[in-house]
Amino acid sequence: MNPAAPEWRGSGVRKHDVSSDPGLSRYFLVLAVVWVVVMTLRIYPQFADTLRIEGRLTTLSGYVDESCAQRIGPAAMSCRQEALDTGSRLVAREQGKSVLLVEAPLLGYLLAYLPLRWAIGRIKERSLRTGKGMAVGADTP
Repeated sequence: MNPAAPEWRGSGVRKHDVSSDPGLSRYFLVLAVVWVVVMTLRIYPQFADTLRIEGRLTTLSGYVDESCAQRIGPAAMSCRQEALDTGSRLVAREQGKSVLLVEAPLLGYLLAYLPLRWAIGRIKERSLRTGKGMAVGADTP
């Protein structure tokens, strides 16, 4: 490096790129990864066949037994199949809620923060371009 050379390498564009990254994104990603790991460890053991009925957790077999405990004969067989089908749908819905709960910070990051950062960056880039264009146009008669 030549100490007598002009300092043109540190142009405003490069400074803009470095200063526009506040580090919030990295902290948020670390928080999101910790959230996903902790919530996965907390929710995964009950993920397989657990469903929520009237605010309490129960297994699919417990739900079927509870639903059809009072029935006897042919009605009991059809009740068991219907309860199993209904319980399977409820388990799938509960699993979907669990996945959304675990992945919520990452989805929020992808759906809210990244588009917002992209839009802000585009606005800043456009204002820098128009500001430079006006200065160049003002110098020429």
